[in-house]
Amino acid sequence: MRGRWPFSFLVLVLASNHVVRGQEGPKLAYGTLITIMGNKAGVVAMTDSRVTYVDTRGTETPYLEKPVQKLMQYDEHRVCAVAGVLDVPPSMFGKPQDELLKKLDLQVLGLIQFYGDAVKRSGAPPQSMADTLDGLSAVIRSDFQIISDINSSLMPEFNSNYHLELFLAGLDFDGELKVGRRDIVVKREEWPDGRLHMIALELRPNCDLLTVKDVLSVCSGGLDKVEHKMREHPERYFSIPIMRAYASSLRKDKGASLSIAQLKQLGHAFKEQTLDKRVGGPEQTAVITVKGLELELPTNLPRVKRPQQLLFAACPPGTGLVFSSHMPEPKVPVVFQHCEFASGGEEISLDGYIYLKCSFRDVKLLYLGGNTVFGPDNLVEGNSQLLLGPNACRRPDVANELAKRFDFAHGGSLFPGTDHEVQPYCNRWNPTPPGPEASQNPN
Repeated sequence: MRGRWPFSFLVLVLASNHVVRGQEGPKLAYGTLITIMGNKAGVVAMTDSRVTYVDTRGTETPYLEKPVQKLMQYDEHRVCAVAGVLDVPPSMFGKPQDELLKKLDLQVLGLIQFYGDAVKRSGAPPQSMADTLDGLSAVIRSDFQIISDINSSLMPEFNSNYHLELFLAGLDFDGELKVGRRDIVVKREEWPDGRLHMIALELRPNCDLLTVKDVLSVCSGGLDKVEHKMREHPERYFSIPIMRAYASSLRKDKGASLSIAQLKQLGHAFKEQTLDKRVGGPEQTAVITVKGLELELPTNLPRVKRPQQLLFAACPPGTGLVFSSHMPEPKVPVVFQHCEFASGGEEISLDGYIYLKCSFRDVKLLYLGGNTVFGPDNLVEGNSQLLLGPNACRRPDVANELAKRFDFAHGGSLFPGTDHEVQPYCNRWNPTPPGPEASQNPN
């Protein structure tokens, strides 16, 4: 490439929360119960372990085979818990084997872990509860924004239902036990440049950061309507022994006399009385006192995955990019959005890149059979050419979709020769049609 880069680069990491995928590309349903309670005895944080998915017909199915981690230790004094919905779309081709976007399909807890490790590596002083919540919220909002941009580009009918509840509980630097929460949502918004952008916003609920004193404090989230009723009207649940003890303690000293064991029993009762198929499975529990932290998790939880790094190139309005050398396949996926490309005579690679809302005039786009996302909202015009290497025929589905974007009647062409059909071209390189294994393993 020649000249200066007239756009900004951001290194992002992408993650999603509690996603279960199947042959029909199901999306996540909202289904988690989080309860964090504290008094002079300490803090108890509890979640359930169940995940629910929705298939393409809208049918909800609880995933019972394995529990999913929703609570994790952030450092030696604090824990994080998450509840929410985050859809990662299939590729523009609707193929479940698309590896590039699969790599972005990871747990939010992995992103939290990534952020905590980055803070440690930076050598900066440890962060307070408030600073940690602000930092985690900023990183998650950045990721939500780019994932939702990919969603809206690949699926024009996309209607975001992104909503994440992030909880942080533990001992702060002032020696006080605290509980904090941030809610993150995504919406469409028109910017001054006239472009529609997906914007991730932070909402702060009542317990955005509360200090735990002697009396009982509670911060809950997810599917907690039943829990609210139980806390407000414990007399309706006196058949449960812990609810009688809870009501007695409220009358006596506003819950200050409840022990850690009783707080755990109370959390268990909330989960058991939440008669919703999306809540269930073994409990995940953390007990935090000024003396230390104890974590109780199911033994068969899957390992929290590290998030996939992503390089994001944002082009200001009117920016034109001229390339005069071949773009190699990047080590991490690169997203170009709202960029205008003009060719300097060499090829622009597709492998390893994601192009969204971009325009291409008189360019040569090279596809070598790897992973790529070329959004349907890209504009291809002029004498633009699609160059296919021999290995492109490992993914004839991708090559065919790309070929549909070029105006062969007005100068566009495939490489080599003048064939305008991908299959005859691929037959010359590979007379035997690729089997299922070829499409399952594009690399």
